[in-house]
Amino acid sequence: MHPDRLVIIADAHLGAAPPRAEEALLAFLDSMPTRGDGLLVAGDLFDYWFSYRRLIPRRNFRVAAALANLARRLPVFMVGGNHDRWGDSFWEGDAGVRFAPHRLRLAASGRELLAIHGDGLHEERRGAGWMHRLTSSPAVIAA
Repeated sequence: MHPDRLVIIADAHLGAAPPRAEEALLAFLDSMPTRGDGLLVAGDLFDYWFSYRRLIPRRNFRVAAALANLARRLPVFMVGGNHDRWGDSFWEGDAGVRFAPHRLRLAASGRELLAIHGDGLHEERRGAGWMHRLTSSPAVIAA
């Protein structure tokens, strides 16, 4: 299914943001079917997300459950940012969200789109590019 009205959100940094930010996002997700027929989360939804094989971090549970519920009604896509690219198989296998750690190609409104978070494209700070490559490496993600 290719959405005609794709809604894009990014950089909520839940966990570091005030608690009211999570409440606002949950209300937004609940209203999504009236706003569009597809959702793209373009990175850093959480300030830190790491998929464990047998658990979901408590502070992220309500938003993960809301995204899984939404994904049963309309397509939900997620591309990882520099704070949450370690999605493993949880998002696709358990939540029904199409997930890619770095970039995601999708179709919406009759067009082909490339979704990326943008970190690592142009780093001004010394060492930021090195850190991006390190945290993106398969060996670090697998550890």
